[in-house]
Amino acid sequence: MVLDTTVLNNFLQAGCVELLQQMPTVAYVCPAVFAEIERGIRLGKVPSADLEWLPKATLSADEEALAAGLPPRLGAGEAESIAVAYSRNWWLATDDRDARRIAARLRITTTGTVGILVYCVNSRFVRLEQANEFLERMVSAGYRAPVSRLDEFVR
Repeated sequence: MVLDTTVLNNFLQAGCVELLQQMPTVAYVCPAVFAEIERGIRLGKVPSADLEWLPKATLSADEEALAAGLPPRLGAGEAESIAVAYSRNWWLATDDRDARRIAARLRITTTGTVGILVYCVNSRFVRLEQANEFLERMVSAGYRAPVSRLDEFVR
């Protein structure tokens, strides 16, 4: 799975980025996503966190070309993430509507912040009450979540 900036930022804002580390599916970030998060940390808009554990997906020349050819309305992080997900047949974790539309056209499987939180509850990494609290923190930090609670999505 490759994470775009919005998803990684949501987990950082809620103070639960370690959930991404605990998942059996490895979560990668592209160089542009890492740079965007580092810039946010320097500007004080993103909470500081140790992200050394987070593997970086270095783009091939073909992936760089694909990212460069995507619509300019996408941020660099979304474009690189789409290119990597497409070429490697990975899942794309994004909450960006444009990125999801383009991913659907490219037949890339997507998930987002809510999907990852539900997965973590169903996999017993976190209790439902705690995941709902994380979601609430994300919303308080500016995440426009499609739901207010995760209860109906958890088995």
